[in-house]
Formats: sequence, C-alpha cells, structure tokens
Amino acid sequence: MAAGLLAGDLALNAALLALLMAPAPVPVRHRLALEAASALERTIAGELLDVRSELLRPDLAEPERVAELKTAVYSVSLPLRLGAIAAGLTSADLIDVLDRAGIAFGIAYQLADDDLGLFGSEAQTGKSVLSDVQQGKRTEHVRLAYARAETADRDTLDAVLGMPTATEGDADLVRDIVLRTGARDDVTKAIDDHVARGIRLAAAELPAPLATYLAELARSMRSRTR
Repeated sequence: MAAGLLAGDLALNAALLALLMAPAPVPVRHRLALEAASALERTIAGELLDVRSELLRPDLAEPERVAELKTAVYSVSLPLRLGAIAAGLTSADLIDVLDRAGIAFGIAYQLADDDLGLFGSEAQTGKSVLSDVQQGKRTEHVRLAYARAETADRDTLDAVLGMPTATEGDADLVRDIVLRTGARDDVTKAIDDHVARGIRLAAAELPAPLATYLAELARSMRSRTR
C-alpha cells in the first residue's frame, strides 16, 4: 500500500513536470501547471469528503458534491481547460463555460458509474459489483434509498453497507431497496438532467463543432456498459 501511494505521488509529479516542460511558450506552460495544481486541490478535497462520508449515516452524505470534486474536475473539466489553454484560448468566460459544462458531464459520468457499480455486469465492467457495498460507498442511490426507506429497510442497509464479507445476496438486498424506493429512477433522471445541462451550456457558448462533439460524447453515457 505504501508503495502504491508513493507511485501515485510520482505520477502526480510526472504530470506536472510534463506540463512545465511541454513544447509551448513559458506563459502557456505556467497556466497549464497552475490549472493542474488547482484541480489537484479540488480532487483531494473530493477524495477526503468521499472517505469521510463512509463514516456518516447514508442520508447525510453528499455524493453529488463528491462526484463534482473527485471525478468531474479531473476527468472532464481539467482536460477541457488544459486543451483550451494549450490551443491558445485566452477568454476567461469561455474557459469558465468549459469548466461548468465539464462539471455537469462529470457528475453524470460518476452517477452512471455508480449505477454500473451496483446494477452492472462484472464481466462487462471489469469491476466487482460487490465492492461499493462492501466498502459502504455513499452513492446517490444509497443516499436516496436510505432517506426514503422504512425502519426495516434502513436496518438492512445499516447491516450490509460496509460489511467486507457482503455477498451477492446481500447486494441483492441493497438493489431491491434502491429499486423499491425509486432511488434508481431518480438517479437516472439526475444523470439525464446533468447531461442536458452540460449540452445546453456548450450549445449556447461554445463553437458549434466542439459543442456537437461534447454532446455526442455526453449522450453516449446513457448506453455505456463499462
């Protein structure tokens, strides 16, 4: 584990070095490195919030905020901002639009990933469909289900979530509660809402070819299986 953490530190350092040594004018390289360092701070905050959430009652967690900070920033927003700056874009307003659209798409991506983590196929995703249950992940599915559940179902969630030895049968209990409370339906709607918001932002403010490309990528999340 210690070696893994050190490898992660090395990877972060290598990423910053790559930006600082990129074949671009010094001011551009400086902006790229600042963007990455700023995003790193937000991502660390999201990771801390995610880990801390596992100690909270599920309905007190903030999974969409975690998704924004932990996933959307580094997976979508940062790459868009870096690409724009590297391409010579200087408009702070347009970079802000990229950030807001990227955040919307990134939250949708994480919510969809959480759905696959509970209802997907391990053969397709390559990820255990038990791991989130065993780790007690406070996903939006779990937050909504817990908030709406009756006492017996809450007791089941309290007993199963975070149990390292949770079985497929235990995960089925969680899935059943998530479905019966309508939590999965609402998460699906939230995914669509975030995607639609990102597409609207891009269509209104960004060059048409880029807006169209981003919209196509975002819509593909509704059919992803891994």
